[in-house]
Order: sequence, then structure tokens, then C-alpha cells
Amino acid sequence: MSQTNGTLIDALSTLVRENQALNTAIHTVDTKRNTLRSAVHREIEDLHSNVKDGVARLEHRVLTHDGARYLHIDLGSYRAPLTMVAHCVRHVRAIPLVYREADDTIVAHALRENDTSALAGTPHNDAKPWRCHPSFAYNPVYLPLNGPALNHGAYRRMATYAANAAAGRNPTICAMQAADAERLVHTQRAATLRAEADALVSTMVDPVQLAAQHASLVERMQRFDWWWDYADRPNYRYGDVEQELLSDLLALPEADAIALWQLYSPDPMGDRAWQRVINRKDLTRHHKAA
Repeated sequence: MSQTNGTLIDALSTLVRENQALNTAIHTVDTKRNTLRSAVHREIEDLHSNVKDGVARLEHRVLTHDGARYLHIDLGSYRAPLTMVAHCVRHVRAIPLVYREADDTIVAHALRENDTSALAGTPHNDAKPWRCHPSFAYNPVYLPLNGPALNHGAYRRMATYAANAAAGRNPTICAMQAADAERLVHTQRAATLRAEADALVSTMVDPVQLAAQHASLVERMQRFDWWWDYADRPNYRYGDVEQELLSDLLALPEADAIALWQLYSPDPMGDRAWQRVINRKDLTRHHKAA
């Protein structure tokens, strides 16, 4: 193996080690965030203890009262941050519509007569996310901020909670936002590392020419589900396809194999990906012998 190829492996290995450290940090943040999300879920669930349907219980005339505002809270999910946005509901040609207050944009479909499901956007399996069922942790909820709904004690509690959340006075939600910000820093750095690795490989080979030369292999690599064994019921025939792809890849000159993997596989710098290609005995043996 040429010294150039050895230098390429060394340089990529340095980037991958940092990327692996970032993956560990992201996992730690995600674990913390999941705990916080469950805590917020319980807080909002408690707000609905006396009004299971939440704002869905309100009549249209109350929902659309002039000046009435609602805080839309989405706790997010995997890779999706928490968001809080003020909305209002207005009558347009006798049809109530949900508007995002900041830019006056319609964000939900028209409400049907005696139906407030549009406040959840697109209900999942007819579930209303403002109700306190387990799936709320992955769906948005609306809490009143003001308006005639606050004549009822349960809605006043919701409004107090919403106001504190929006003003940054809810410590659990603040901790979630801090975790989201920390995760964003890590993911942005990971994206930078991927770009640096791509650029490094591109200085060693011509990506366009390489892809054209191995068009069939590139297409198979991009089409294949490299996470097939993560499925609940993995189809182990995919393992044979995976081994065939790796064998074809490793039959190429080492620099070409590394470049194709870096540029055209879905997660070239992931722990498992690196083990599959760069650290395979075939390559490691040649690298040590250089």
C-alpha cells in the first residue's frame, strides 16, 4: 500500500475518533432529554386531570374569542427539538382557522362543526394529542394563554403553566431547551467532520470519475439498508447481500474502496461503518505492512 493511502487512513481515523466521541456525547444528551420530556409530559398530564379533552372541550365561540391565544407545545422526538409557538383561532367566512401568531400563517385545517381536531394538525389514529394519553409525549398540545376559557379553574392552571413555559420560568422545559441546544452543537460539529472527511477523500480521488467507474456498486450501496439488523424482525438474507457488497468494495484498490465508502454510504463515519470497512482485517493488514 502506498504511503499516501496510509496517510489517508490515518487522517480519516482521526476524524472518526472525534465523531465517535460526539456520538457518545449525543447519546448522553438524548438520555437526559428523554427523562426531561417524560417529566414535562407528567406536568401537562396533571393539568388535564379535571379536563381530559383540554381545549377540545371549549366551544367555538370561546376558542375564537377576540384576543384569545393558545400556546402550542411540541415536546419533539428523536432529533426533533422542543418548540413553543403562540397560536390563535379566528373565524374566516364562518369557518374557524388556527393561525400562528408570529407571522399570521394558517397552520391547521378548517374546524368542522363541533370539532376541534384541527388544533392538533393531523390527528394520529383519531387520537387528540391534548388528551392525556401516552402518545402525548410525541405529539403537540395546546394550552390557553388568555381568553374566556380562563373563567374555569382548570384552564387557569393551564394558562399559568403556559405563561411560565413561554417566559422561561419552567425549569424542566428550560433544561430540555438547553439539552436541545447542546445536541445541536454536537450534530453541527458531526456534519462538519463529515464534510472534512469528504473533502479529504476528494483530494485523493476524483469522486465523479470514481462513481462513474463503479456506477453499479455505488447504486447498490446507496439502495441497501445498512441498518437492516436493527429492525424488530431482521431479514437475515440482507446479511448475505451486505457481505457481497463489502466483498465487492474491498476487492477494489484500497484508496478507491475507502473513497467510495466515505462518499456514498449513508453513515461512513459511524462506529459500525468504520469497523465494517476501514478496520477490516483486509485493510488493516496492508496498512500495518506499509
